[in-house]
Amino acid sequence: MGDLILGRTIYSKEQVGSNIYKLSEIDCSGMIVSPGLVDVHVHGSMGYDIMDGSMDSMERMARSMIPTGVTSFVGATMSQPLNRLDQVLSVAESYRREQNHIQGVARFLGVHLEGPFISSKKAGAHDLRYLIAPDRDFILSHSDVITIVTLAPELDGAFDLIRLLESLGIVCSIGHSDCDYMSALKAVSVGASGFTHLYNAMSQMGHRSPGMVGAAFDSGAYCEMIFDGVHVHPSALRTACKAVGPGRVLLITDSMRARGLGEGSFDLGGKIVNVSSDRAELVDGTLAGSVLSLLEAIKNAVSWGALTLHQALNGATLNPARYIGDRSIGSLDRGCRGDVILLDRETLALKGVFVDGELRYHRDI
Repeated sequence: MGDLILGRTIYSKEQVGSNIYKLSEIDCSGMIVSPGLVDVHVHGSMGYDIMDGSMDSMERMARSMIPTGVTSFVGATMSQPLNRLDQVLSVAESYRREQNHIQGVARFLGVHLEGPFISSKKAGAHDLRYLIAPDRDFILSHSDVITIVTLAPELDGAFDLIRLLESLGIVCSIGHSDCDYMSALKAVSVGASGFTHLYNAMSQMGHRSPGMVGAAFDSGAYCEMIFDGVHVHPSALRTACKAVGPGRVLLITDSMRARGLGEGSFDLGGKIVNVSSDRAELVDGTLAGSVLSLLEAIKNAVSWGALTLHQALNGATLNPARYIGDRSIGSLDRGCRGDVILLDRETLALKGVFVDGELRYHRDI
């Protein structure tokens, strides 16, 4: 199970020489000790985006995650021509190989390929010009860095691609799709294991036509959820958490580069996004990602009565780690990485962040 500990002493390591570390004792009385947060669907943060396609941008994006409590993340793409995506994923692969030599950053776990294998009927903020049928060769050429693929099951070749992804150990999440209930369940039966941002950009649930939402409730698959109160009403989130069970809930941000920068106009996948208050929208009013942090999502899930605090923390740590098959993160079990966050017991304010046992962010501890 997931871990949530109250009032323990923990130790931080600090490198003081080649292979020499000093241990510092930290009193965590009055704090919650939790595994570091894991965001499996994030486009950008603090002015940077995975689609920038540069090593510098990747590093700065990863560094900006630490003060939000995120210690591991999967960077989400937008639909673009394959030659452009090829360049972005090649940079991402290079960064993933080299990141162990960079201090003070969240761990990049790979790419969430959100598009271009999605439906034009449920494209959301994706550019319709670049949506295509599944391309096996593209997946095979970047299988080392792709962690998750969002896919519309109604596309030609979709089920074959799901089987390929499963054979490669890549997670298939169905979404941005107008498929019906039975097609969504078939996708799960052949290997899909998740639903991309539940309720959003998918066929909705009716009492005679349950759609993808109904399939998500019945499937046993994991379900991404955006707890910002903009993408989904709190009541619908409470219903979803009850229907799928807290062990299948994945708290995500779906945040774009505007997060942390306030109001203004920003780029997402080549389109202008206007940010006002807590909303990020294209000029036509279409929602375009979020400016949510994962810690804010946890607080909302608890305050709205959708999840208990322990369940919400699991939804941002243990559940996503299991979803992508990474047993080294998302837990405080012996043998896991020393990725830990400290939260104020009363306010849930972030007090400290450790990556691999080293203190990378602290406030009043």
